[in-house]
Amino acid sequence: MVGERAFDQVAPAYAARYGGDPAARALGVRLYQELERHLSPGAQILDVGCGPGTHAIPLAQAGFRVMALDLAAQMITEVERRAAEAQLSIETRHGPVEGLPSSPRYDAAIAIHGPFNYDLDPQPLASAIHRVLAPGGRLWIGAPRAASFKQLLRHPRRGLAPLLRSPRAHEAQLEGQTFTVHLWDPRTLARCLAPWFELEHFEASTLGFGDGWLNEWPGLRHLGHSSLIRLARLPAGGA
Repeated sequence: MVGERAFDQVAPAYAARYGGDPAARALGVRLYQELERHLSPGAQILDVGCGPGTHAIPLAQAGFRVMALDLAAQMITEVERRAAEAQLSIETRHGPVEGLPSSPRYDAAIAIHGPFNYDLDPQPLASAIHRVLAPGGRLWIGAPRAASFKQLLRHPRRGLAPLLRSPRAHEAQLEGQTFTVHLWDPRTLARCLAPWFELEHFEASTLGFGDGWLNEWPGLRHLGHSSLIRLARLPAGGA
């Protein structure tokens, strides 16, 4: 796939660009707080679209057992390199979620600025994650938003996205590669995943200028740079 080749080419630069981004750091911190609140020590987490290990590394450092999964082989190479440098044990796999065995099942899955944002049809991925999650498991999705205050100043038309029910496409560039990112409204995305998952909670991150969360003011949740969405696995689902 073209997308896989593109991500292979940007793997080394991806960590450098997004690892130091204040908004990305803020979302990561909030994600780790959520996982520690809802999971037991040593719980098994599936990191879908793990990239260069942005979250797999700190989660392994926190004592979770992590399976880092990505369609881009060079991203997996980066995870393995960084894990070795940090002397961490992280299981890795190159390929789609559909290729995972149904056992053992994972206590939780995360997909942070990952495949749900690069594929306009999220249902096949949701079904595949549902299959490998244990009963009672949860899925956390980190979704970039169209209407962060910072982006609203730069791209006024994107500010309309929270008012629309369909996702908006946005082009992002890195190292000469162009990626189409689908900017989902959290409730719209959750409705698409309803056969397999139920929305428990979502909140918005920083307005885009630095660390800080907006969940204390629910009316501002659609102005955040990113949304952290927590969904519970439904018992039967569509699998």
